Amino acid sequence: AGDAPKLGAGLTKQHRVLHEVGVSTPALDAAVEAALAAGATGAKLSGAGGGGLAVAVAEAEATADIATRLSAGGHEVVTAGRIA
Repeated sequence: AGDAPKLGAGLTKQHRVLHEVGVSTPALDAAVEAALAAGATGAKLSGAGGGGLAVAVAEAEATADIATRLSAGGHEVVTAGRIA
């Protein structure tokens, strides 16, 4: 079984590091913060930064709330099913 809280904490920690070194953007930071505020266990930018892709990890029951909040903020949302 997966450990979404542990994975999420690691993702968020790495996003904060990437933010501090200047790789992130205000839009990516906003997406990460919105996902966390809506119930994601963690989130971070993906790729080389400077673009517009963030990945969030959440328990299944939080997915709809996260997608709604991100969409309301103008972010495109793609959801994946359970990843074992």
